[in-house]
Amino acid sequence: MALRRFARMKYGEVAELINKVLEKRRLRNPHYSLRAFARDLKVSPSRVSNIVTGKALPGKIVRRRLATSLHLNKSEVEYLNYLIEKTRHRAKDSRKAHQLSEKDYAFLPEWYHYAILNLMETTSFQSDIEVIAQRLALAPETVQDSLNKLLKSGLIKNTPKGYAPTYKNLTSTSDIPSSALKYFHNQLINKGLDSLIRDPVDIRDITSIIIPSNPENIYKVKMLAREFRKQANELLEQGEKTEVYSVCVQIYPLTQRGTSS
Repeated sequence: MALRRFARMKYGEVAELINKVLEKRRLRNPHYSLRAFARDLKVSPSRVSNIVTGKALPGKIVRRRLATSLHLNKSEVEYLNYLIEKTRHRAKDSRKAHQLSEKDYAFLPEWYHYAILNLMETTSFQSDIEVIAQRLALAPETVQDSLNKLLKSGLIKNTPKGYAPTYKNLTSTSDIPSSALKYFHNQLINKGLDSLIRDPVDIRDITSIIIPSNPENIYKVKMLAREFRKQANELLEQGEKTEVYSVCVQIYPLTQRGTSS
C-alpha cells in the first residue's frame, strides 16, 4: 500500500512499514492471512487490524514478536523502533502545538509569515506595520498582506494590546513529501546564505562536516536533529526574547546513489 493511503491515519508511517514487510511475507506464502499474523503475534485479529491500518501502535512485546514473525533484520527493527518513538514524541508535542496542514503552507508559503508570528512574542513587539517592516527588512505592503492572511487563517488575533499569536507553538508534518514545505525550507536555506555573507560570526553559526557515511544510519541522525531542535527551542526561549532566529539543521548527501563518481 502506498504511503498516501496512510498519511491521514494517526500512526500511518508505522503502518506503512509493517505493511511493506508483511507483503514480502505474503509473496513467499500467499496464504499468510491477517488471522495467521495475529496468531503469530499472540494478539487478537482486531488488534492486528488496527496496527496495519495505522489506528494503533504495537507495544514493546508485540514489536519483538513482529521482528520474529516477519524476519526483520537489525536495520529494519531499528527503523521500526525509530518510527514508533518519533510518532509518540510527535503525538506528545502535538498536545501542546497546533499542526499546520499542507493547505496552511500553500496559503502561507513565505518565510516572513512565521517570522512575523514569532516577532509578536518578543518583548519589544509593536503592532505597527512600519516597525515590523523595518525589523524584518520587508516592504510595509508585504507586512500588511501577511497580517491579513494570518488573521484570515486564524493564526493571529486582534487584542486590545494589538496583534497576538493564536497558538503558543506550531508544528508541521514530518517525513511526508510536501511541495509547500520544500518551498518553505528552500527560502530558509537561502536566508542562511544571506546571513553567511551579511552577519558577523558572533550572532550566527553556519558550519558543516563532510564524512564518509552509511545511508542506513541517516534516520538515526534525523532523530538526533529532531531532539536538538527541541532542546534548541527550549534554550533560546529562556530569558528576554528580543530577536527572531531560524535554526536550520541540514543533512544531505553530496554523492549520487548508485554511481562511483
